[in-house]
Amino acid sequence: MEMEVESIDDKEEIRHKKLGFRPQKELIFNKFLPYSDGIDEESQSFLTEIKLNLSRAVLFRELRPGVVTWTGRLIRYINLYGLKFSKEDHIKFIKLYYDLIIIPGLEASMISLFASTLSSLLKKQYLISPAELQLPWKPLYKLMKTILDSPYEDVGLYYIPASMDSVLRTVVKLCRDYFHIGATEEMLAEWRPLLCPFDMTMPMGVSLLAAFLPTKIEPKNHQQGYLLWFDEFMGLWKMCHNKPSWEFDFLLLFSRLADNNIGYINWEPVMPLMFSKILNNFGLPVGYRHQRGQIGHKFDLGAVVTWIVASLGGGSNCQDHLDALFKAINSYYHPSNVGTWHTKLNDFLRRLPAAFVKRLHRERSNKKSWLTPTPENAKLTETDITRFVESVLPVALLAMFSRAGAYEASIAFHQLAQLRPELVIPPILERLYSALDTVTEPHRLTAALQCLVSVIRPLVSGGEAYPEGPSHVLPLLMACLPAIDPNDIRKTLVTFQLVTSIATLVPFTDCSDAIAQRSDLTEEEEKVCSATAGFEDFFLQFIDRCFNLVESSSLEQTRLDKAKNVEKMTREESLLEVGLSSTIASLSMQCSADIFDVALKKLYSFVGGRAFEPHVAGKFAAHVVSSVAKVNAAKVLQIFLPNLLLSLGNALASDDVLEEERLEDELMFNLLLLSELMRCPGNFLLPFADQLIHVLDRAMLLKAREAYLSSGAVLSNLLKSLTTIYPTDFRSIAEAYDRSLAEYLPIRDWGKPGDLNNLQIKWHFPSKEERLLAEKLLRRYLETNLNKLDEHVDQINILSREALQRTLNHTLDCILGAGAVLPPWQEEPISMAESRVKLTLPLQFSHADAENWQISFSNGKHVRLTVANTLFRVVRHLLSTGSDDTFALFGTISICQMLLFHYGVLKEDFETHQKNFQMVKRVLGSNLIGRKADIRALMIDRIQLQHELRVLESAFTLSVVTPTMRMILKDLVQLATSQYSEVRSRAQGVLSYLQRQSPKAYQIIMEDLLNGLKSDASHEQLKGTLYILAEHSSKQRSLLVMHNWSVVGELWVAVTRIVPSEKPSIIQLLTAISTLLYRTIETTSIHLTFTEECLSSAQMITDASLENQELEQSAQNEKDWGQKNEEMYYQLLDSLVEILISGSLHWRMYNLAFNMLCLQLRADLPAPTKVVRVFIQNLLHDAIAVRKIAIKGTAAICKQQKRKHKKIVVNPADIARRFSPSHIKESPKTGPGDQWDNSWLQYQGEKLPKTVEEWNQPRFVHKTHVGFYTWPKVMEVYAPEDQQPPLPDKSNIESLTPEEKEIAVFFDSESNIEKFVHFLSLEDRKGKDKFGATRFSFFKGLFRNFGDLFLGHFIPHLERLVRDQHEASQRCAAEIIAGLIRGSKHWPFAKTEAMWNVLCPILRTAFSNVNVESISDWGTAIATASESRDPNRIGWLMELILEDRLEQGSFTDSSRLYMLQGGISQQEWRVSELLFRLLNLLRPYLNHPYQNMRDRLGSVLTNIFLHDIDLPGGSVSSSPRVKDFVDEILPQLSLLLDNGNRDSPIDWNTIKGDEERNKSLRLLKTVSQWLSGMWTRSYGCQPEAQLLLLPYLFAAESSDTDKELARECSLALCFISATVMSPSTIEVALKTIDEVAHHGSWKARIASLEFLQVFTFNNLFNVTHILDGVDRVASLVMFLLADERLEVREKAAQVLGGLLHCDFLDREKSQKLLDQFQKQVSRKFPRNMRTSVLQDVDMALIVKRHAGVLGLCAFVDAFPYDVPDFLPDILVQLGNHLNDPQPIPVTIKKTLSNFRRTHHDNWQFHKQKFSDDQLVTLTDLLVSPNYYA
Repeated sequence: MEMEVESIDDKEEIRHKKLGFRPQKELIFNKFLPYSDGIDEESQSFLTEIKLNLSRAVLFRELRPGVVTWTGRLIRYINLYGLKFSKEDHIKFIKLYYDLIIIPGLEASMISLFASTLSSLLKKQYLISPAELQLPWKPLYKLMKTILDSPYEDVGLYYIPASMDSVLRTVVKLCRDYFHIGATEEMLAEWRPLLCPFDMTMPMGVSLLAAFLPTKIEPKNHQQGYLLWFDEFMGLWKMCHNKPSWEFDFLLLFSRLADNNIGYINWEPVMPLMFSKILNNFGLPVGYRHQRGQIGHKFDLGAVVTWIVASLGGGSNCQDHLDALFKAINSYYHPSNVGTWHTKLNDFLRRLPAAFVKRLHRERSNKKSWLTPTPENAKLTETDITRFVESVLPVALLAMFSRAGAYEASIAFHQLAQLRPELVIPPILERLYSALDTVTEPHRLTAALQCLVSVIRPLVSGGEAYPEGPSHVLPLLMACLPAIDPNDIRKTLVTFQLVTSIATLVPFTDCSDAIAQRSDLTEEEEKVCSATAGFEDFFLQFIDRCFNLVESSSLEQTRLDKAKNVEKMTREESLLEVGLSSTIASLSMQCSADIFDVALKKLYSFVGGRAFEPHVAGKFAAHVVSSVAKVNAAKVLQIFLPNLLLSLGNALASDDVLEEERLEDELMFNLLLLSELMRCPGNFLLPFADQLIHVLDRAMLLKAREAYLSSGAVLSNLLKSLTTIYPTDFRSIAEAYDRSLAEYLPIRDWGKPGDLNNLQIKWHFPSKEERLLAEKLLRRYLETNLNKLDEHVDQINILSREALQRTLNHTLDCILGAGAVLPPWQEEPISMAESRVKLTLPLQFSHADAENWQISFSNGKHVRLTVANTLFRVVRHLLSTGSDDTFALFGTISICQMLLFHYGVLKEDFETHQKNFQMVKRVLGSNLIGRKADIRALMIDRIQLQHELRVLESAFTLSVVTPTMRMILKDLVQLATSQYSEVRSRAQGVLSYLQRQSPKAYQIIMEDLLNGLKSDASHEQLKGTLYILAEHSSKQRSLLVMHNWSVVGELWVAVTRIVPSEKPSIIQLLTAISTLLYRTIETTSIHLTFTEECLSSAQMITDASLENQELEQSAQNEKDWGQKNEEMYYQLLDSLVEILISGSLHWRMYNLAFNMLCLQLRADLPAPTKVVRVFIQNLLHDAIAVRKIAIKGTAAICKQQKRKHKKIVVNPADIARRFSPSHIKESPKTGPGDQWDNSWLQYQGEKLPKTVEEWNQPRFVHKTHVGFYTWPKVMEVYAPEDQQPPLPDKSNIESLTPEEKEIAVFFDSESNIEKFVHFLSLEDRKGKDKFGATRFSFFKGLFRNFGDLFLGHFIPHLERLVRDQHEASQRCAAEIIAGLIRGSKHWPFAKTEAMWNVLCPILRTAFSNVNVESISDWGTAIATASESRDPNRIGWLMELILEDRLEQGSFTDSSRLYMLQGGISQQEWRVSELLFRLLNLLRPYLNHPYQNMRDRLGSVLTNIFLHDIDLPGGSVSSSPRVKDFVDEILPQLSLLLDNGNRDSPIDWNTIKGDEERNKSLRLLKTVSQWLSGMWTRSYGCQPEAQLLLLPYLFAAESSDTDKELARECSLALCFISATVMSPSTIEVALKTIDEVAHHGSWKARIASLEFLQVFTFNNLFNVTHILDGVDRVASLVMFLLADERLEVREKAAQVLGGLLHCDFLDREKSQKLLDQFQKQVSRKFPRNMRTSVLQDVDMALIVKRHAGVLGLCAFVDAFPYDVPDFLPDILVQLGNHLNDPQPIPVTIKKTLSNFRRTHHDNWQFHKQKFSDDQLVTLTDLLVSPNYYA
């Protein structure tokens, strides 16, 4: 063996020398192909071409077609050969594509193309280490910023597809490990300033950090890696308790860090918190009073799973936490619990074991790699694996019968069984056998079978871990025979899957004699050997069952119209057919010769000489025969063919049969059977050639459509078998099965993996005789048919309709059958695009011999060409005679497609084959060991896929267009615009397929398309053309949005000039095109410059370089190309404008054209004057749709005309010394938050700028996040006004550009403005209109560019609009005012002050006129006006919204607060002075009598206290503090807690009279509103202080008289209890609950228990990790279990049951409790307790016993789905107390009935836990006594 290995290695060495390099990672499967010798040479020449032409294309700066074409070919090279190039080339390719991606201004589709190439190059990361490759991170960040954060996208000057985000993130993900070592520090400096938690920049900053930060850094460099940020980010993550959107990004970062550095980071401190958050994230239905307090964002489970798996092992507590997690969520997996949380839980179950196996594979495979290896002490040990499997298994066994199906569970089992088969398989088998016994629950059987299939490989293999596995195989096979049931298709299919899976893994040979012949068998092996005698029996019974199935599925002809006999099989029938034939194929492939012979005999007795109906049963039978024939063709053909050919020959002998419309079933079935038998390897068919030709000669003349289709299939399959290459043997062992048992024992090969070094594939490789027969057949049938067609066209010999259809069909069959040996035509290509690099490739064949295989016609004519020419004539003939023979047209379309694309493999078949391969690999593969463990059949299948891929790729020589292809294309366009819709749609399908394969082909049909849009085109032509244009899919762009200016120019103009039609279909198509443009347009680059880095990277790839002159010429060409594009772009705009102003357009076409014009506005080229004029004039158009486009376009044009404003660099500390408030002393910066050095950013009422000098001080910063966390490296502010570009005013209006003048002239006219404002204040959709962002940006742009030039014209309108109560008027005013305030950002002081003087009175009027409809518009307007503006610059607004007292009526007040809230909240942390003023303003009104006002107050209070946040390492906030506020309101609420008598309830009715108490009640309502806001909207502001309010909430939560109060308190409690809290907060909460339990009223005690339950569940892990946490919770519950109030006791018992259920108490504690309860119950009562009047003393005894009984009942209720060992005794003990005084019997009866209800489903398992006596007692308790007994 060693010798062999060495020789293999030597052979490889010689090969590498010949190649000239050691390939990085080539596709191993190529070397198994039958023609593998020529592959190295082929790949070498292909690679050389790619390197040369790709590098030249870049150096010539030719993006299209050069770089694009050769990039496509590089991708193809990688698909075909893997990364078959040297490491140096690999690195050069990566660098080149990295540089290409970051070319500035590259359009999105190019970035996607280069990104996908880069990911193919980088996906095997271990091949290249960071030492060998370094990439800069800055350019990638710049690219992301320009694309994803573009200021032009919102206004419509820049269009990018939605997928761009994920494309760029993928690039970052692949590149980040190659950033240089100092990158982490640079990134932190760049993005830390964004981390202001109140601002929208926080999610952006965190997601950038999560995407870019490298985490695969060597341990010695960790100081420069994650240690720079770990503690800081961990602190931020811990701080936020209500899941803001950025928490997930942190989680992604942490999980990636954990995964890449297993064993280097101690995760113990955060484990409880992490697991609490994970539990909380499942969204389980645990909520206060069954309300679901869903707070914040949910996150995806991928990161969670990765983190858990990375934290396991190495002595961590992660496995304990995981056990606890599964125990807590266990019952939610039970089939009877279904809800929204289900998908998350199942997802978790599916992913967790897979991630675990992946990690184990990584640790145990010795792949050479630069990645940090896991240290020995952190690796997973055997114990770790067992514990993991034991914790996941119970949950998977529950999920197995879930209503959503067993898919997730079966995947989990598949992974777990690879780890510990002995634990996983037995319980599945047990469930399967029990399901086979019951008839009533078929779904359980289906689920059990499905799960068994997923673990079949470990079961069959046996091995040390599970030696008894193989002994189950035969009993299983026999037991599942009855499951083949024609009435339950799903069950039958799963059974087929099981049998196929077993058959694929097990050689079916009888080994029972081995016991006598061998002495080395173990006991298990002997058992298995003797069982294998049953294989033959099983196979025969199985065939019986299948025939039964076949007979029961025969399709009875019940239809009256016998003519329409095109009977399709239903989906279920076709699934069954595939299942049936593949199962029989696997069985026959794997069985020994003896068994095969017996089975074949049986098969012949069933099929031979019988006639089935040919549609369903016949197909089933024929497929079964064919699948057996493929295994041993010689035997099968010998038995079936002679008789079959004989009977067919006789049946076809008479001429009458040929003319019949409907043939006998027998003849039809025999043809079908013959066509299926033709699928055998061609060499076995040669002996029958003459008889076959004899039968075909007659069968091809049959007139009945179905019959000639069948005879065509015979021909097609025969040709295919003669001419294609395919493997013929898929057995699990390469050697024969029939060797003597003494030397070979088949059972030892069960489930054995294939050996790649010894595959011994047997191929069918067409011999010369086979090719000659194929040639004979083609000449005989194809050539004669083509002659017939020629004669038909020349009118020499006209064919009837049927004959024409038949002839075309047979032509198609010939091409389909012989595609593999019909070479493509060789013609001079038509040049499509000018290119300075070579675009054509030499014709490739799938293998070297193919060139000698070409088949031609008798006169040496080229087959494909001859067909194409004849076809061209037929199509013209059919179309010119206006033929309505759609079947003939369908035939021509299919022939076109096959002529172009069929070279032996159809793409659809290949894709199906690939999917099936993946599916089988998932079930039978092993991702623990990897590809080495695949079985032989899978390996051969993968090699066959590789061959098919090569055949497909060799058909793609079509990127060049030849004259014949042009002819076919023209035909297709004719057909695609012809009369019948079905014909059109099929032809359009082929066209779009062609367009995908040959991207330049559209240029040929452009002329035809433009003709189809002209006014003289027919309706059908127009419709067909529009359909072709509207064709758009993920794989292919519509022609209307091509990145080609000349095409877009011609087509857009042609579309707008279409003659309007009122036909609904055309109207729909035009609407579709309009939507398509809007959704799929991307900004196409006009000027593009290749960077120097790009050119030098390209130069590296090849030795051949360009002359300097050529390089200069290329740079010039690049400029010319940009210039030409610009001209075409402006030409398109001109044409569109011309069409629009011609005045002859129909309104629908006008809208379309105007929309097109709007879509063509760009950021880099200004719109010319005419375009501006069209947009401006359309602002006053009558149609609202047009006005909307005009507003959008004008806003975009204003954005184009925006002037650049100068900035200057400042030092924050210097500014702070000059401008910080006097009461803050200078101190160094210690961390994030309010500090001395950023105090000058705060709003300072006294220091508002009142003069020009103050206005120009460099202290105004508009972005709110700046300076909060850290300062940016370079701090810039705007320069003073005299250094900024001047605003236009009346004096310098002449200095404007012509485009700006257009706008100025229009808005200078009062009548225009009056009309415009009138239109804007009309209602659009009643009740749906909202503040419009586009209209706002329109006004913002207008006032920004033109200053106060037209302000005077707008003021009178604004004054009128704010007085008008109508919603539309108010909205219009709000939009104009918001735009005006934001647009005045750079106005000089004088203009700004003048504006505010006018605006303030208008705003005051507006505020007093707000009504219900317009309130939200004004809120939005004020918030928008104040967004991203320095509060000191808009001091007027800030003061205005704070100036009035409240008390103008509750609605006006609450709307004032709403607007104020909008304005102030935008300023975030920079207005603490205003927040204090606001709080003082609100204090007197907190107990306001009206609800709407209280709701608003609660919300505003939340905003006020939002910033009181403890940032890790940060300073105390200067905003109002929560604690001070709580201390202030607690005394005002104290009236509400009446501590006089513990159980005299607060009588809310007596309170009604007492004004003071009333005020306190109303205050409590406001406070609970505020709490709800704080726990949902803030990031964790001082929760401890807020928890002091819990007692008041508990007390008021159950108020009967005041429903509003009860609702508000209950909601606040719901949010608080659903939150994950820090340990210190939990302490406070427990202490508060404890006080209520001892001193509160009984209703408050119940509320506190309810709260405790939810709160404990959501903080499960945190509570268990606090000192005495578990004991404190348990003692609280125990204390209340003995409460004097019955309701409290019952609630406490319920809570106790819940705690026991999710395993909150460990075994020892729960045992102690159980003993205590049993003791309590068993105390005897005195005799006189039976009387009806009880003393208080006796009452206390009853309470005590009731507490014990409730405790025992809690234990019963805690296990709804199983029966622990201690439960039977408890039930019997409870039964003894049914005669105790009430309320004890009621409690017991309720518990017993619950027990019966929950355990009823699985009673047959549960009752095994009880002894006979216990069962008798239990039956007495559970079954009601019978009246007649």
